[in-house]
Amino acid sequence: MLRNYLKVALRVLRRAKLYSSINIIGLALGLAVAILIGVWMQNELSYDRYNANADRIYRVTTYFKMGDFEKALATSAPPIAGTLRKFSEVEAATSLAGISSNAIVSYAGKQISIREVAYADSSFFSVFSLHLLRGNRFNVLTAPNTVVLSNSIARLLLPDSDPIGQRVTLRLNGAELTCEVTGIMQDIPSNSHFHFGALISSSTFYLNNPEYRDK
Repeated sequence: MLRNYLKVALRVLRRAKLYSSINIIGLALGLAVAILIGVWMQNELSYDRYNANADRIYRVTTYFKMGDFEKALATSAPPIAGTLRKFSEVEAATSLAGISSNAIVSYAGKQISIREVAYADSSFFSVFSLHLLRGNRFNVLTAPNTVVLSNSIARLLLPDSDPIGQRVTLRLNGAELTCEVTGIMQDIPSNSHFHFGALISSSTFYLNNPEYRDK
């Protein structure tokens, strides 16, 4: 029975080649577009889901209004994190400052370009599920002039030596900093809204920008 159905279908296709070709090509294109849209949606919805507590992480934003001018900003003042920690309902809070792109890190004459660099404190690793391969997550970014490198950056920059305790130079936003490597973190997944190759201790930022220090 199935064989007869196939024969009939082939005969119909042969009799109306143009009509059949248009339908087959249209169906193929429709399926291909639907699959591509599905893959794209799956990728978009997967962003930041590598965090174990993704459904419990919130970003504090700023709503700015002056007269008729209104604007929502995906940023907030640095003291916000310190204030939030005072509430018992908040398990952990962290802040990122001085985010820059296309930074340069160098060691012993070797230079590596980093996609993104930011200032952060050790609570960063309590909020986001990024494992430290080396270093103590509770104090790795406590002291001024310390930095945590991603695993890939550390391997490129110091392939033949232990990076912990080494001093590297970072150039970002027109400034040059010499920092001690205190930790190595796993590479941030591609489906993340940030891609830091290095995190500098926030105390370094406040040391150079005292006007932003938490009150």
